[in-house]
Amino acid sequence: VLLLFETRRRIAIMVCTSRVASPVFWLCFATTQAGAQWTVVDLDAGTGAAYGVHRDQQVGGYGRASLWYGSAGSWTSLHPDGATGQSAAYAVYDGQQVGSAYFASGERAGYWLGTASSWVDLQPPGAGSSAAFGVWNGRQVGSVDGRAALWYGTPGSRVDLHPTGSLTSVARGVYGNQQVGYAMFGNAFHASLWTGSASSFVDLNPEGSGASFAYGVYEGIQAGLFIPGNYSHAALWFGSVNSVADLHPQGVGATGSAIYGVYEGQQVGSATFKQYHAAYWSGSPTSWEDLHPKGSLISIAYGIYDDGDYTYVVGETYWDNTSGHATMWVRANTVVPPTSFSMFRGSVISGDLSSLLDSDNSRLVLRPGAVFSTEESPIQITLHGTVGQPSPTMLGFQVESNTSVSNAEIRIALYNFQTASYEVIERHPTSTTDTVEHVNVTNNPSRFIEPGTRNVRARLSYKALGAVFVYPWFARIDRVRWILPGT
Repeated sequence: VLLLFETRRRIAIMVCTSRVASPVFWLCFATTQAGAQWTVVDLDAGTGAAYGVHRDQQVGGYGRASLWYGSAGSWTSLHPDGATGQSAAYAVYDGQQVGSAYFASGERAGYWLGTASSWVDLQPPGAGSSAAFGVWNGRQVGSVDGRAALWYGTPGSRVDLHPTGSLTSVARGVYGNQQVGYAMFGNAFHASLWTGSASSFVDLNPEGSGASFAYGVYEGIQAGLFIPGNYSHAALWFGSVNSVADLHPQGVGATGSAIYGVYEGQQVGSATFKQYHAAYWSGSPTSWEDLHPKGSLISIAYGIYDDGDYTYVVGETYWDNTSGHATMWVRANTVVPPTSFSMFRGSVISGDLSSLLDSDNSRLVLRPGAVFSTEESPIQITLHGTVGQPSPTMLGFQVESNTSVSNAEIRIALYNFQTASYEVIERHPTSTTDTVEHVNVTNNPSRFIEPGTRNVRARLSYKALGAVFVYPWFARIDRVRWILPGT
């Protein structure tokens, strides 16, 4: 339990060396908990596991670092020139893949940009060994000589995250200014959180837990496992040790569970039923879904990505006792477009309702209007729709838009029918080019759905944050939609 990821990787390396790649196949099955339909794609190319997914790319590999674009036939080897041993890619973000490869001098951290020849070695001068496990926006995390590390794209940029008093440490995930992993104190690993330096270390190990591990982080939420007794429990943290949430499936006979990937209110990992079963959550124990393919022996999920239209999960599946297959699970989401809109502040310059339905660069263009205080946003648009599920496990909202000025922000608010007021769910700086904002609500999403009618409302607010030298400035919205899990 304590070192499931690393231990399984070593086992698979030994058994996969003589494997012959099997043909791609598709298998559809209904999950046992939520009834949502997942399609299972065998990505196997003799490589054993897929660890990370972002946009159209999946990465993994036991013996050779691997990159896929959605099918077994798209497999690309990332094994660096000059590598004398095994290599693997563990994470991907915006076309950058991170991992490690064995050279004559030992294991070395690095990243790729889609080809084996693009390999960039991240090992700092004088170091003996290193590995990279996570990536976000040009930042990489991993370890150097048993010490958690953060890089900014070059060997010399390495920041030592190793906590004072720890015997060994590893950083496994990064998002924004947060890094997560684990550090050993005494004879136990403690889930760990950093914000860019060793001195920022936060111990996430809950009181009474024998050990804990953090594997992923997304927008201030950390994910992993803790061990309150004899078995591991899937866990989420919200920045502190006392914030731990136990996501272990209840009432289904699972003895252990773990989370390895997290994205937009969704988590993936495994639940143990004598053998490991790939698992999916949307923020609570009751949201658990069994992704275990029918007829397989073992399955584990390591990474997740959601583009609104589809949810993608990657991991590995053992169909026999010899070796694992890199696997991707895909679920089509239910997309709900707006049925009408009205302006609360500001006015329409061009476009209409049809401009909001597709990502096609046909935009609804809005200009500022009068406000009654400097705190109020001069562009506010209210959107209306109707969803098909009165009590979904998750309710998402997505907007693709830009502003004509760079110093502006967007606020996304959903209407709470229980309190008869709007709740701001997200606020974020805008860009002068189209940017997609995607938020998922997993905590009581039904409050944003009107009982009986199943109507939903959202309000988008745009506000300049500084001086604007060209007036009027504009907000330009390309697409808006609510998103629910597929059925």
